[in-house]
Amino acid sequence: MEDNNIVLQPNEEAIMLNERIKSNGQIAVNAVCNIGRDLRRMKIEELYTYLGYGSFEEYAEQEHGLKRRQAYQYISVYENLGEAFVQSNAQLGITKLALLTQVNSEDRAEVMADNDLSGMTVNEIKTLIEKVKRQGEQLSMFEEQLSDKAIQEKELSLKSEEIKSLQARFDDASNEIQKSDAEKQETEQKNAELEARIKELESRPVEVAVAEPKIKEVIKKVPDKKAIEDKDREILTLKNKYKALDEARIEEIKNLKDSYEKRISEIQSATGQAAGTEKNSFKLLYAEAYKSCLGLIEFIESSKGKDRELFMEKTDKLLDIVRESMHKSS
Repeated sequence: MEDNNIVLQPNEEAIMLNERIKSNGQIAVNAVCNIGRDLRRMKIEELYTYLGYGSFEEYAEQEHGLKRRQAYQYISVYENLGEAFVQSNAQLGITKLALLTQVNSEDRAEVMADNDLSGMTVNEIKTLIEKVKRQGEQLSMFEEQLSDKAIQEKELSLKSEEIKSLQARFDDASNEIQKSDAEKQETEQKNAELEARIKELESRPVEVAVAEPKIKEVIKKVPDKKAIEDKDREILTLKNKYKALDEARIEEIKNLKDSYEKRISEIQSATGQAAGTEKNSFKLLYAEAYKSCLGLIEFIESSKGKDRELFMEKTDKLLDIVRESMHKSS
């Protein structure tokens, strides 16, 4: 080959062409970054108006033959990928680089590591990017569901603590009522015994005069009618309190059920899922309820005496509430 009348040997020509290719390649790499950077500034600062153009798109097409999509691809690549990334991968071309802007940096790094993008067509890369995006959306939805489940578990934990507190107050009221009933029975029994004793003494006329002082002392010890009525009112108050606590406990359980149904409805509305999701939600709630029931049964079986009878009675009431709610909803 002749160049400036100089004849080069094949090995010398090979070296010269290789260096020229390297130089042109570096120019192409720098061109992608430079074009993106300069187009971005031209658009943001509206410098194209000083060249007589009314819009950026008109300027890009008239001056550089770039359609709107191509011009914005250069800007997007420069803004989203960064100069260092573009310089390292400029050989892919602007169209392939623009596709890589559609995924986050972590997914982009994974795509670059697992695939030879230079040997793939634009359509193949486009299909790959769409797949990665779908996987990301599914992962995001799964993480959101996990977050919702964590919120539900936290709400359940809080409700459980409230129910435990309510149960403790319920048990205290029950104990107070039982104690008051026992005291009333004891008082009535003593009163009956004293009245019987008085009648017995009154039936013995000869001894009445002698026993009269003692009888008066005994009568003084007998609770009067007002004291008994006061005790009755106290017991009635405790019973009303017991009833109110029982109703409050039922209302708390109903509210807990309603909150679960509302939360499930919100999740379904947000994700746009149909009957399959309802079944999954039911399976999740059913598993949690089944686990709780097993724990409750184990706790009752480990209890003894009156406590066990009381726990069984409360559990029966809870089951009645569940059955009644199910019949109403059906």
